[in-house]
Amino acid sequence: MNLQVTKRDGTKTIFDISKIKRSIAFACDSTGSNPLELESKIDSFIKNGIKTKDIQANIIQHAVQLASSQNPEWLKVAGNALAMDNWNQFKLKDKSFADVIKFNINKKEYSNELLQFYSKEDMDTLGDYVVYARDLEHSYASLTTSNKKYLGKYELNQIAHMVNAMRFGQQSNAESRMQFVKDTYDTLSNREFSLATPFMTNLRKGGNTASCFILALEDDLGSIFNNVHRIAKISKEGGGLGIFLGYLRAKGSSVGLNENAAGSVIQWVKIINDTLVAVNQGGKRAGAGTVALPIWHNDIQDFLDMQTEHGDVRLKAYDVFPQIVVPDIFMERDRQQKPWTTFCPFEVKEKLGIDVRGLYGKEFEEAYLRIEEAVAQGKLKVARTLPNARELTKLIMRVSFETGLPYWFFVDEANRVNPNKNDKEAYGILCGNLCQESYSNIKPDVYGHVCNLGSINLGNIRDFDDLAKVARLACRILNQGVQMTNHPDAITKAHNLRYRTIGIGVMGLHDYLAREFTNFKDTALIADIFECIEYNAALESVDIAKELGTFEAFDVSMWKTGEMTTMFKERGNGKYDWDYLQRLIDTYGIHNSQLTSPAPTTSTSIYQDASASIQPVYSAFFQEDNKNGVMKVSSRFLSDNPIGYGKTQAKFSALEIIDVVSEMQKFTDTGISMELMFDQNNPDFKAKDLYDAIHYAHSKKLKSIYYIRSIKKNSSLEVQEEACVACSG
Repeated sequence: MNLQVTKRDGTKTIFDISKIKRSIAFACDSTGSNPLELESKIDSFIKNGIKTKDIQANIIQHAVQLASSQNPEWLKVAGNALAMDNWNQFKLKDKSFADVIKFNINKKEYSNELLQFYSKEDMDTLGDYVVYARDLEHSYASLTTSNKKYLGKYELNQIAHMVNAMRFGQQSNAESRMQFVKDTYDTLSNREFSLATPFMTNLRKGGNTASCFILALEDDLGSIFNNVHRIAKISKEGGGLGIFLGYLRAKGSSVGLNENAAGSVIQWVKIINDTLVAVNQGGKRAGAGTVALPIWHNDIQDFLDMQTEHGDVRLKAYDVFPQIVVPDIFMERDRQQKPWTTFCPFEVKEKLGIDVRGLYGKEFEEAYLRIEEAVAQGKLKVARTLPNARELTKLIMRVSFETGLPYWFFVDEANRVNPNKNDKEAYGILCGNLCQESYSNIKPDVYGHVCNLGSINLGNIRDFDDLAKVARLACRILNQGVQMTNHPDAITKAHNLRYRTIGIGVMGLHDYLAREFTNFKDTALIADIFECIEYNAALESVDIAKELGTFEAFDVSMWKTGEMTTMFKERGNGKYDWDYLQRLIDTYGIHNSQLTSPAPTTSTSIYQDASASIQPVYSAFFQEDNKNGVMKVSSRFLSDNPIGYGKTQAKFSALEIIDVVSEMQKFTDTGISMELMFDQNNPDFKAKDLYDAIHYAHSKKLKSIYYIRSIKKNSSLEVQEEACVACSG
């Protein structure tokens, strides 16, 4: 009996095993895999009447099953087979590129602005430039992520890259537009630069493309509920939020003429928490936000108990990410085991005339000492003094080992090197964003931080010349994104105009080091990478300033005074001419006040086949279990250099990670999303390790600590992270 198969158009034909073998040979080509191993699986799934698409699905799944840490190349085979399947199933495969664009515009999948900037001839030219075979560089996990998370119903991976490039190109002048689009397409499709998730999902449609937002609430009902509305609008568009609560009055403070009437800050947190859950981005996922409270606020202990398993259930909020804002004086008091006083900002303003808004460093310390003295004299009711600041640190540590939170934000260091610290129009940097890498000046109801993110995939960067080129293009791409951002609120638009913050990050650092047969001990090389990115991004921003002018606050910035370039010059090794850059800035200005901020990239790194962000890999070969399914994931150069991935994140001490990140931070003008890990199965583990790491990070001039991971006794590491999805780059 001759077996029959059902083709994709529904017709039946005689089964031809040679076609399957050709398909398998194509998938195995250039991977080093033996096609006979996959051919041996054919008999297990062939049956009379089987659909050709089911044959391909079986080939893909059997290739995935063959993959292991010893044979990771089978994931590339599965990726090649999936790429072929995508091409065959594409509903518009017989249409021209221009027709695909017009079809998607009619379906409201693409912005109709494309037709205003590109003629039929332009689209034909760009369609001819698309290289569909670049999909064959992707693993199975990469293309699966693309299919399920980023692509619309009527597009392919390479089409999406080209249309993204065209959308950015809208902001270019007509003379240079087509070349810019081609350059951008090459950089995106070769995966030298990765756009953050909001770009990948919203750019082609015309929605919000910004990743990070930070809002501050003023101490009145109008501000509180206006910002709750902003939170809802930003969450609806997929933005990740930082929300500063430090100016709200504390529990027990007066309200009007009523003494002891104010409730805890946590009551407002609960409203924010429920708003983020309710506004679930069209059913895709719950919103994500970090709520920040200074360690001097009198509600800090309620705040720290907010997600623990004990305490008043009415004061719990489990869907936000707590963040503590920590000034230098607390760290000093903790080291010296001296008292620490918490207070209500409303009461100290009413009774002492001290307004803590916008204070940091020495100015805050002077105000704090006056407040502390007033508390000692009994002048303030809503305050308490702990005999030893370390007791508060111990409480934070207990919560950290239980929940991985709160984040630590070292507010004085963030403001000391804030390029816009002299701008009196805002209150300075108040807290970190959702993933602790992006922040800038904000002011309640006036300026809300907004930032566009993307990451250079170091594993695909050939050399430092290539890195310089990509850093410059990344700056221009993200700046085009600033211009295109569909602002959810007027205060984020005002911020964009005043500061024009972008955040160039990196992913694939571990891959790069493995490929070059070096490791994380090579801090000089790592510092060179980050200096190259900062320098060349700044050069490009100067070029943009020649065309479009400077950001509004340039005249009061550290770029104007030369403090930024002087700082980088003093930290550098002489490879880059920071004096030359400053001469250019003196002549033309600079267009973006902040340029670099490496984000976690947990989700986009899978699409990029890259190690996430700046961290060592958690595992060189693992199963990723997320909303896109369960997928095997292999480190990029595992076959070439398995030893290079032998030291995983859990094998690094926290101090080693801090040393490496501190080298990166020297040439990063904003922040870095840094995770620390503590393995309680290690016989040498002590709780003091976390205490020492916190102080060491502060002493090394880091600006924040993101997650604190803890591998509990008799358990293994599991990393599932929803927070960073909103702003992964």
